[in-house]
Amino acid sequence: MEALARAVNLPSFGVLMHLGHWENAPIEEGDRRIAKWAMHTHVDQRTTETRLESAMQILLDAGYTGCWGVEHHTGSNEYAEAAVQVATVRRAVSRLSKPGSASSQLSGRNHLIPV
Repeated sequence: MEALARAVNLPSFGVLMHLGHWENAPIEEGDRRIAKWAMHTHVDQRTTETRLESAMQILLDAGYTGCWGVEHHTGSNEYAEAAVQVATVRRAVSRLSKPGSASSQLSGRNHLIPV
């Protein structure tokens, strides 16, 4: 993905970043390497439960201003489980956007959408 992004080398090129889903790279390293090209995200249940704020911070540090898409696909109680994820991501956005926080750039620019 990184090689493709570098080859395209256009400011309008971006990727749907499915946080933490990388082959042959540690999770956080993969996120950091691709973050600057992220135009949209999929935040899955595993990320929500294990490393949400640190994953979001990686994107914010790279200048991310897109939507936070929540993805859930266990096949069981999906509406209820996705609602929990949405609430958890909203809470993280709120925490990261507090005045004076390192990521206060969240205010007014990022949106949350379930996918």
